[in-house]
Amino acid sequence: PLHMVPVPDSGVLIVTGIPGAGKTTVARLIAASFPRAAHIPEDEIHNLTVSGRVHPGESPSEESRRQLAIRDENISALADNLAAGGIFPIIDDVFASRSRFERVCGLMRTRPIYVAVLAPELETAIERDRKRSEKTVAESWAHLDIEIRSEMADVGFWLDSTQLDAK
Repeated sequence: PLHMVPVPDSGVLIVTGIPGAGKTTVARLIAASFPRAAHIPEDEIHNLTVSGRVHPGESPSEESRRQLAIRDENISALADNLAAGGIFPIIDDVFASRSRFERVCGLMRTRPIYVAVLAPELETAIERDRKRSEKTVAESWAHLDIEIRSEMADVGFWLDSTQLDAK
């Protein structure tokens, strides 16, 4: 149970996995279980760009990569600022490539960095995503399942969340 998780004195937690894995739900629940914690959802950081927003993988690719780099810089800076203020930051993002994960970790000064990889079966993530009212993107990003499992295989604590729910 979450109430049994020890409160870290410092650091940052990264919760990652494919869309539909449960990252946002888990990050919110963990944040709510600590006396002082913040949830940093990458979607909301990315959506701060109102005009000219280009999602990862979209065209033009140079602009897509540039905006992703800006998002990474902002997520890292926000995590550092929160941690410096005594608030435990919990980043909720899809890290499919090792190089991007290492870039974000390199940008952050806060240590230690804890990583939880939610790894349900692909079909489960897609089904969960279909049931969401706010967005359905898992099928479009299903190819990331293989990438995460190969690129991030030795990073963090892996949890098969296929049979788990937030209750």
